[in-house]
Amino acid sequence: TETLLSARTVLAPRDVVSVAIVDYRAQFSRNKLALVGRSQLAVNQERKFTIVGNLSSVDFDLSNTTATVSVYGHDETVSFGTVLLKDGCFLIEGEVVEPTVVHISISTGEMGYGASTSAIVEPKSVIRVLPDGPVHHQLLATSGTGKHLQLIESWLQSVEYRDLVDAYTVALDELYTEVDTRREVLSRNADATFKPIEETDLYKRKEQLWEQLWTLRQDSRNSIAKTASDPFDRLLALEMGAYFRNASVQLRIYDELELLLDEDLVARRVKPARDALFDFLQNAANRRSLDVGDKAPQFALPNLEGEEVALSHVLDDNQLILIDFWASWCAPCIAQFPKLKELYAEYNTNGFEIATISIDDTLDEWKIASTEQELPWLDLGAIGGFSADVPLSYGILFVPMNYLLDSNGIVIQKDIDPDQLEELLGARRKGQL
Repeated sequence: TETLLSARTVLAPRDVVSVAIVDYRAQFSRNKLALVGRSQLAVNQERKFTIVGNLSSVDFDLSNTTATVSVYGHDETVSFGTVLLKDGCFLIEGEVVEPTVVHISISTGEMGYGASTSAIVEPKSVIRVLPDGPVHHQLLATSGTGKHLQLIESWLQSVEYRDLVDAYTVALDELYTEVDTRREVLSRNADATFKPIEETDLYKRKEQLWEQLWTLRQDSRNSIAKTASDPFDRLLALEMGAYFRNASVQLRIYDELELLLDEDLVARRVKPARDALFDFLQNAANRRSLDVGDKAPQFALPNLEGEEVALSHVLDDNQLILIDFWASWCAPCIAQFPKLKELYAEYNTNGFEIATISIDDTLDEWKIASTEQELPWLDLGAIGGFSADVPLSYGILFVPMNYLLDSNGIVIQKDIDPDQLEELLGARRKGQL
């Protein structure tokens, strides 16, 4: 295709580098150019970190499996490379100037092996990644030194946590055995009946143990974020997900850290996170306040030609308007477009209009995706992500998210799916609404 795939690595004399195109089968997954076996992006040896993974013991076909190491930012995600596993192993090197939380993800695709974990990397640190026992979707990242040992391994290797992992593994094995037994019985007697697996004691036990594991992990992060004597440790705990279900507590801790950490660190890692969290809370409040029967906020946004399109003018010319928020990276958004195109072709002459609003981070991302999708309706851009003015005023917390408005700008439906929209449009044409 015309899509440009790229990968970066550092080359030294006599290096041999292999690459592979990873062509995902999922319709809306983006293909990747992956380095094979290793990705090396470190030039300054004083800042280099190394992540070494060995998943050869996993009972899955790993021939098409990739490993990616990323830092999740509030403005962008920084990737240290995607590597196609070689004999079940990978090595990824990068540079950091200070302790940094990275996300390590392993994926074979939709129906294959998948696992993830977090680690704290530092200059000259080495992180080793292994499967966490038979639990196939769990990874164990170890270092033995530094912040990773202090803030992650300290509880990850505790007797309490390891006992829970062992108990969960047993429960999972028993559940898999029950599923296999049912399949065998059904192969001999197709009329055999069973209680739904979700209602069995085995399933409930597995879910209970998983909740205990999650709670122990979260309690450990929360405790560090709230009580650690070193404010930098508190920041790392927040970046690992402490209090992620309690944004108000997160906000309070970020406010405290603004007073405790140096200005440079605050500017780079505290204030952006704090502001993004504040915007999220504002979005959530706006989402709750904009409901069916309320008047939608007015806006004027540019189309691809740079011409401003005002909602007020769209309302003047139509009876129903679907305001649909999307982004180029949102597969579920794009998956709805074919059906929406059908409805638009059928009902546009009856006073129905669609205005898609891209919340991409850059103009180019929006333009490229819009051109690929050949959107026939009003194609507008609110570039800048969830914190841009229009997504903020509409309380956009995720995409796809939409509002169906009447000609007065009153919300008559929220988050209507294409099938529901088709039913509503058909009923209105017949005069039943």
